[in-house]
Amino acid sequence: MHRLATVLLGCLVLSGAGFGQGPGGPASTRPAHDERFVDPPGPLTEAETRLLAEAKERITASGADPGRVLVDERFAALHPQPAFRELIRAHAVAQPLAIAGTREPGTRLRVTLTLRAADGKPIPGLLVYAYHTSAKGWYAAQAAHIRAPSGDHRHARLFGYVRSDDEGRVVLDTIRPGPYPGTELPEHIHLTAYLGEAAVGSTELLFADDPRVKEPNREGAGRAGLAPATVTREADGSQRAVAEWLLRSVARGGAVGGRGSGATVQDGRAGGEPPHGR
Repeated sequence: MHRLATVLLGCLVLSGAGFGQGPGGPASTRPAHDERFVDPPGPLTEAETRLLAEAKERITASGADPGRVLVDERFAALHPQPAFRELIRAHAVAQPLAIAGTREPGTRLRVTLTLRAADGKPIPGLLVYAYHTSAKGWYAAQAAHIRAPSGDHRHARLFGYVRSDDEGRVVLDTIRPGPYPGTELPEHIHLTAYLGEAAVGSTELLFADDPRVKEPNREGAGRAGLAPATVTREADGSQRAVAEWLLRSVARGGAVGGRGSGATVQDGRAGGEPPHGR
Protein backbone atom coordinates (compact mmCIF):
# COMPACT_ATOMS: atom_id res chain seq x y z
CA MET A 1 0.00 0.00 0.00
CA HIS A 2 2.86 2.31 0.89
CA ARG A 3 4.58 1.47 -2.40
CA LEU A 4 1.38 2.17 -4.41
CA ALA A 5 0.98 5.59 -2.77
CA THR A 6 4.58 6.40 -3.61
CA VAL A 7 4.07 5.48 -7.29
CA LEU A 8 0.87 7.58 -7.51
CA LEU A 9 2.60 10.55 -5.91
CA GLY A 10 5.44 10.24 -8.41
CA CYS A 11 2.99 10.25 -11.32
CA LEU A 12 1.30 13.37 -10.00
CA VAL A 13 4.63 15.16 -9.68
CA LEU A 14 5.67 14.18 -13.21
CA SER A 15 2.33 15.21 -14.72
CA GLY A 16 2.39 18.47 -12.77
CA ALA A 17 5.84 19.28 -14.15
CA GLY A 18 4.41 19.26 -17.65
CA PHE A 19 1.15 21.04 -16.85
CA GLY A 20 0.69 24.30 -18.74
CA GLN A 21 3.75 23.77 -20.94
CA GLY A 22 3.70 25.05 -24.49
CA PRO A 23 6.01 26.81 -26.93
CA GLY A 24 7.04 29.23 -24.18
CA GLY A 25 8.00 26.51 -21.65
CA PRO A 26 6.55 25.84 -18.20
CA ALA A 27 3.87 28.20 -16.99
CA SER A 28 6.03 29.28 -14.05
CA THR A 29 8.65 30.70 -16.44
CA ARG A 30 6.22 32.53 -18.75
CA PRO A 31 4.67 35.98 -18.27
CA ALA A 32 1.12 35.94 -16.93
CA HIS A 33 -0.06 37.56 -20.17
CA ASP A 34 1.32 38.68 -23.52
CA GLU A 35 1.84 42.43 -23.24
CA ARG A 36 1.75 42.81 -27.01
CA PHE A 37 -2.00 42.14 -27.09
CA VAL A 38 -5.17 43.34 -25.44
CA ASP A 39 -8.57 41.65 -25.66
CA PRO A 40 -11.22 43.15 -27.97
CA PRO A 41 -14.02 45.16 -26.35
CA GLY A 42 -17.00 43.41 -24.82
CA PRO A 43 -20.66 44.42 -25.14
CA LEU A 44 -21.52 48.04 -24.43
CA THR A 45 -22.17 48.81 -20.78
CA GLU A 46 -25.06 51.01 -19.74
CA ALA A 47 -22.68 53.92 -19.30
CA GLU A 48 -21.18 53.34 -22.75
CA THR A 49 -24.64 53.12 -24.30
CA ARG A 50 -25.50 56.52 -22.85
CA LEU A 51 -22.15 57.88 -24.08
CA LEU A 52 -22.84 56.53 -27.57
CA ALA A 53 -26.18 58.35 -27.65
CA GLU A 54 -24.40 61.53 -26.57
CA ALA A 55 -21.83 61.09 -29.34
CA LYS A 56 -24.61 60.78 -31.91
CA GLU A 57 -26.25 63.96 -30.63
CA ARG A 58 -22.88 65.74 -30.70
CA ILE A 59 -22.26 64.79 -34.34
CA THR A 60 -25.71 66.01 -35.34
CA ALA A 61 -25.29 69.27 -33.44
CA SER A 62 -21.86 69.92 -34.97
CA GLY A 63 -23.19 69.84 -38.52
CA ALA A 64 -22.35 66.19 -39.20
CA ASP A 65 -18.63 66.53 -38.38
CA PRO A 66 -17.52 63.16 -36.92
CA GLY A 67 -14.01 64.51 -36.36
CA ARG A 68 -15.19 66.58 -33.40
CA VAL A 69 -16.29 63.41 -31.66
CA LEU A 70 -13.22 61.42 -32.67
CA VAL A 71 -10.85 63.89 -31.00
CA ASP A 72 -13.01 64.45 -27.93
CA GLU A 73 -11.38 62.55 -25.05
CA ARG A 74 -14.79 62.07 -23.46
CA PHE A 75 -15.53 59.43 -26.12
CA ALA A 76 -12.06 57.83 -26.20
CA ALA A 77 -13.23 54.64 -24.49
CA LEU A 78 -15.78 54.07 -27.27
CA HIS A 79 -13.26 54.00 -30.13
CA PRO A 80 -12.76 50.20 -30.18
CA GLN A 81 -16.52 49.56 -30.08
CA PRO A 82 -18.13 48.47 -33.40
CA ALA A 83 -21.28 50.52 -32.69
CA PHE A 84 -19.24 53.71 -32.31
CA ARG A 85 -17.28 52.98 -35.48
CA GLU A 86 -20.51 52.46 -37.40
CA LEU A 87 -21.72 55.82 -36.11
CA ILE A 88 -18.60 57.53 -37.48
CA ARG A 89 -18.96 55.70 -40.79
CA ALA A 90 -22.62 56.64 -41.16
CA HIS A 91 -21.76 60.35 -40.83
CA ALA A 92 -18.66 60.43 -43.05
CA VAL A 93 -18.45 63.63 -45.11
CA ALA A 94 -16.22 65.09 -47.81
CA GLN A 95 -14.18 67.46 -45.66
CA PRO A 96 -10.91 67.26 -43.69
CA LEU A 97 -11.26 64.69 -40.91
CA ALA A 98 -9.51 65.00 -37.56
CA ILE A 99 -8.42 61.57 -36.33
CA ALA A 100 -6.02 62.59 -33.57
CA GLY A 101 -6.62 65.44 -31.13
CA THR A 102 -4.06 68.07 -30.20
CA ARG A 103 -3.24 66.21 -26.96
CA GLU A 104 -2.34 63.00 -28.82
CA PRO A 105 1.46 62.50 -28.51
CA GLY A 106 3.40 62.59 -31.77
CA THR A 107 4.26 64.76 -34.75
CA ARG A 108 1.24 66.43 -36.27
CA LEU A 109 0.52 65.19 -39.79
CA ARG A 110 -1.88 66.25 -42.53
CA VAL A 111 -2.42 63.61 -45.23
CA THR A 112 -3.84 64.64 -48.59
CA LEU A 113 -4.73 61.66 -50.75
CA THR A 114 -6.23 61.81 -54.24
CA LEU A 115 -8.21 58.77 -55.38
CA ARG A 116 -8.22 57.99 -59.10
CA ALA A 117 -10.06 55.39 -61.16
CA ALA A 118 -8.47 53.10 -63.73
CA ASP A 119 -8.88 55.85 -66.35
CA GLY A 120 -6.93 58.30 -64.18
CA LYS A 121 -9.93 60.48 -63.38
CA PRO A 122 -10.58 61.50 -59.76
CA ILE A 123 -13.36 59.70 -57.90
CA PRO A 124 -15.62 61.97 -55.82
CA GLY A 125 -17.84 60.57 -53.08
CA LEU A 126 -15.79 57.46 -52.34
CA LEU A 127 -15.79 56.29 -48.72
CA VAL A 128 -12.33 55.76 -47.20
CA TYR A 129 -11.59 53.98 -43.92
CA ALA A 130 -8.22 54.86 -42.35
CA TYR A 131 -6.55 53.60 -39.19
CA HIS A 132 -3.03 53.57 -37.80
CA THR A 133 -0.86 53.16 -34.74
CA SER A 134 0.00 55.73 -32.11
CA ALA A 135 3.41 57.42 -32.08
CA LYS A 136 4.78 54.47 -30.09
CA GLY A 137 3.42 51.93 -32.56
CA TRP A 138 0.32 50.74 -30.68
CA TYR A 139 -3.16 50.22 -32.12
CA ALA A 140 -4.81 49.97 -28.72
CA ALA A 141 -4.48 52.21 -25.68
CA GLN A 142 -3.10 49.36 -23.57
CA ALA A 143 -1.06 47.29 -26.04
CA ALA A 144 0.35 47.13 -29.55
CA HIS A 145 -2.35 44.87 -31.02
CA ILE A 146 -5.90 43.67 -30.38
CA ARG A 147 -6.26 39.92 -29.85
CA ALA A 148 -8.98 39.00 -32.37
CA PRO A 149 -9.29 38.06 -36.05
CA SER A 150 -8.39 41.29 -37.89
CA GLY A 151 -8.42 42.85 -34.44
CA ASP A 152 -6.44 45.96 -35.36
CA HIS A 153 -8.56 46.50 -38.48
CA ARG A 154 -11.78 46.25 -36.49
CA HIS A 155 -10.84 48.01 -33.26
CA ALA A 156 -7.84 50.37 -33.72
CA ARG A 157 -8.06 53.41 -31.47
CA LEU A 158 -6.92 55.96 -34.08
CA PHE A 159 -9.31 55.62 -37.00
CA GLY A 160 -11.81 57.48 -39.14
CA TYR A 161 -14.13 57.42 -42.15
CA VAL A 162 -14.11 60.21 -44.72
CA ARG A 163 -15.48 60.74 -48.23
CA SER A 164 -13.51 62.03 -51.19
CA ASP A 165 -14.42 65.55 -52.34
CA ASP A 166 -15.25 66.79 -55.85
CA GLU A 167 -11.56 66.48 -56.80
CA GLY A 168 -11.30 62.94 -55.46
CA ARG A 169 -9.31 64.07 -52.41
CA VAL A 170 -9.48 63.00 -48.79
CA VAL A 171 -7.69 64.94 -46.06
CA LEU A 172 -6.75 63.46 -42.68
CA ASP A 173 -5.46 65.49 -39.74
CA THR A 174 -3.64 63.14 -37.39
CA ILE A 175 -0.17 62.26 -36.09
CA ARG A 176 2.70 60.43 -37.73
CA PRO A 177 2.22 56.75 -36.86
CA GLY A 178 5.02 54.83 -35.19
CA PRO A 179 6.35 51.48 -36.43
CA TYR A 180 5.43 48.24 -34.70
CA PRO A 181 7.65 47.81 -31.61
CA GLY A 182 10.62 45.52 -32.14
CA THR A 183 10.20 45.27 -35.92
CA GLU A 184 11.69 46.82 -39.04
CA LEU A 185 8.31 47.27 -40.72
CA PRO A 186 7.78 50.78 -42.15
CA GLU A 187 5.44 53.36 -40.63
CA HIS A 188 2.09 53.22 -42.39
CA ILE A 189 -1.57 54.14 -42.45
CA HIS A 190 -4.04 51.40 -43.39
CA LEU A 191 -6.58 52.43 -46.02
CA THR A 192 -9.69 50.76 -47.43
CA ALA A 193 -11.85 52.39 -50.10
CA TYR A 194 -15.54 51.57 -50.53
CA LEU A 195 -17.81 52.09 -53.52
CA GLY A 196 -21.22 51.63 -51.95
CA GLU A 197 -20.82 48.54 -49.77
CA ALA A 198 -18.07 47.02 -51.93
CA ALA A 199 -14.43 47.37 -50.86
CA VAL A 200 -12.61 48.39 -54.04
CA GLY A 201 -9.12 48.69 -52.60
CA SER A 202 -7.17 48.00 -49.41
CA THR A 203 -3.54 48.98 -48.89
CA GLU A 204 -1.05 50.84 -46.71
CA LEU A 205 0.14 54.40 -47.15
CA LEU A 206 3.91 54.49 -46.62
CA PHE A 207 6.14 57.56 -46.26
CA ALA A 208 8.95 58.24 -48.71
CA ASP A 209 11.24 59.67 -46.00
CA ASP A 210 10.95 56.58 -43.77
CA PRO A 211 14.33 54.73 -43.82
CA ARG A 212 12.47 51.44 -43.19
CA VAL A 213 10.89 51.64 -46.64
CA LYS A 214 12.94 49.29 -48.81
CA GLU A 215 12.65 48.36 -52.46
CA PRO A 216 10.26 45.42 -51.85
CA ASN A 217 7.98 47.83 -49.95
CA ARG A 218 8.05 50.28 -52.86
CA GLU A 219 7.30 47.52 -55.35
CA GLY A 220 4.39 46.29 -53.27
CA ALA A 221 3.04 49.82 -52.93
CA GLY A 222 3.30 50.29 -56.68
CA ARG A 223 1.31 47.12 -57.33
CA ALA A 224 -1.37 48.46 -54.99
CA GLY A 225 -1.44 51.73 -56.94
CA LEU A 226 -0.22 53.84 -54.03
CA ALA A 227 3.41 54.98 -54.05
CA PRO A 228 4.92 56.18 -50.74
CA ALA A 229 3.71 59.66 -49.84
CA THR A 230 5.91 62.69 -50.38
CA VAL A 231 6.54 64.34 -47.01
CA THR A 232 7.34 67.99 -46.32
CA ARG A 233 8.08 69.61 -42.98
CA GLU A 234 6.48 72.85 -41.87
CA ALA A 235 8.03 75.63 -39.77
CA ASP A 236 5.87 74.69 -36.79
CA GLY A 237 7.26 71.13 -36.76
CA SER A 238 4.22 69.51 -38.36
CA GLN A 239 4.38 67.43 -41.52
CA ARG A 240 2.38 67.15 -44.70
CA ALA A 241 2.09 63.95 -46.73
CA VAL A 242 0.74 63.91 -50.28
CA ALA A 243 -0.04 60.86 -52.41
CA GLU A 244 -2.29 59.53 -55.18
CA TRP A 245 -4.07 56.19 -55.06
CA LEU A 246 -4.90 54.51 -58.37
CA LEU A 247 -7.85 52.19 -57.78
CA ARG A 248 -7.58 49.87 -60.77
CA SER A 249 -10.71 47.97 -59.73
CA VAL A 250 -12.80 51.12 -60.30
CA ALA A 251 -13.56 51.34 -64.01
CA ARG A 252 -13.97 55.11 -64.34
CA GLY A 253 -14.11 58.36 -62.45
CA GLY A 254 -17.10 60.63 -62.03
CA ALA A 255 -19.49 61.21 -59.16
CA VAL A 256 -20.33 58.04 -57.28
CA GLY A 257 -23.99 57.28 -57.80
CA GLY A 258 -24.31 59.71 -60.69
CA ARG A 259 -26.16 58.88 -63.87
CA GLY A 260 -24.20 57.44 -66.75
CA SER A 261 -20.76 58.67 -65.71
CA GLY A 262 -20.64 57.25 -62.17
CA ALA A 263 -17.80 55.08 -60.94
CA THR A 264 -18.29 51.32 -61.20
CA VAL A 265 -16.42 48.25 -59.98
CA GLN A 266 -14.39 46.74 -62.82
CA ASP A 267 -14.62 42.98 -63.43
CA GLY A 268 -16.03 42.48 -59.96
CA ARG A 269 -12.60 42.96 -58.40
CA ALA A 270 -12.44 44.35 -54.92
CA GLY A 271 -10.15 44.49 -51.92
CA GLY A 272 -11.33 43.55 -48.47
CA GLU A 273 -9.10 42.79 -45.50
CA PRO A 274 -6.03 44.97 -44.91
CA PRO A 275 -2.55 43.66 -45.83
CA HIS A 276 -1.17 41.19 -43.25
CA GLY A 277 -4.57 41.12 -41.53
CA ARG A 278 -3.60 44.04 -39.32
